[in-house]
Amino acid sequence: MNYDNELPKNKYFHIYSDGNVSGTIFKDDEDFIFAKNLLAICSFINHIILLSFALMDTHFHLVAECDPLNCDKFITQFKQRLINYLSVKYHEAPCITIQPDPLNTRDELLGKIIYAYKNPTSSGYRALPEYYPWGVGQLYFAGDHVKTLKGSLIGTLSISKQRSMFHTMDK
Repeated sequence: MNYDNELPKNKYFHIYSDGNVSGTIFKDDEDFIFAKNLLAICSFINHIILLSFALMDTHFHLVAECDPLNCDKFITQFKQRLINYLSVKYHEAPCITIQPDPLNTRDELLGKIIYAYKNPTSSGYRALPEYYPWGVGQLYFAGDHVKTLKGSLIGTLSISKQRSMFHTMDK
């Protein structure tokens, strides 16, 4: 076991919803905006630091720094308020299953942060993750390469550029 790679126990979590259970959660920009604001509110109230997130139409991924009790409170509050909002708007209560998985190593933590960042692209979003409005890409990458690639579709970039940007050998 690599002790340099270990994280403090029960301090970091991958919090996610099951997209196979819920169906479409976020149907329009108003829903995404509500959820993004709700993340900020519930995080603040429950002393959660969100390190990464991606809101997709059928599911979401969050990477959080928090203690287990506050994580559970956050999940309960976020789920309840989101379901209340969607129930009023669409006259039906969606089934949303949210689960927290503890992250025990630095590699797991960084892997989940990258996973959340790349999730929109993996799910079919056709531009760079920096331009996905319901994630954190624009917060992580506000440097020069964003300015020069603004609006570029990932598919229009060379394979070597794609590999370089995403630190992968895959196209």
